[in-house]
This record gives sequence, C-alpha cells and structure tokens, in this order.
Amino acid sequence: MDNLRDRGNIKWSTMMLPEHRKLLQQLELSQEEESCPELTEDRWEEIQYIIQEAMGEGVEVTLTFFADKRFKHFTGKVKKFDPLRQTLHVVGEDEYTYPISVASLVDAVHASRREFFE
Repeated sequence: MDNLRDRGNIKWSTMMLPEHRKLLQQLELSQEEESCPELTEDRWEEIQYIIQEAMGEGVEVTLTFFADKRFKHFTGKVKKFDPLRQTLHVVGEDEYTYPISVASLVDAVHASRREFFE
C-alpha cells in the first residue's frame, strides 16, 4: 500500500507545457502577496514618538515596513532622518547603514519591548 502515494502536482508536471508551469508559479507567488495597510493619524504619531525616543536614547528599535509586496522587519539604531528623501537611516547589527522609507513604515517597537510582546 505504501507504493501508491499521491505525488500531488509533481505527477502532472511531465504533461504540462512550460507556459503552464510559469503561470502556476506566478499564481502561487501572487497568492503570497500582501497589501499595505492604511495607518490612522494616531498610529503615525505613535510611530513617530517611538522613533524620536529611540533616536534620543540611542536604543535599538524594530521597524516593520512594507516592501516588495511583503512585510519586512528590521532591527537597528536610528541614526538620522533625511527630510528631503523622507528616509530613516538605521544602523544594523553589521554596522552598515540602511535607508528605510518613512512612507513604507507600518510599525515601530523598541527592540527590548518586542521580546516582551512575543
């Protein structure tokens, strides 16, 4: 009875055209995509306060931002805000400075408090 295992889509792959495989891969990727939420004014003020506090104290903050149709998390110290480009310059664990667009921000939490909530 063990010889009769269902192989799912693998059994059909030999009968599929390359175009069909490509369309199935695109469909699978599109189902994993997420949409960027709209933040309220109160939530924006909260995020700004957390970032300003982290900059002033020099503590790490975990930023959640939306990029490439996915939510991404980055933990580091916010060094400066570039008002012209509307970006935060965040220094990661590798001591490299990463620019993060303010428009893509979704959440900000002090890194020490993030462990408490998880």
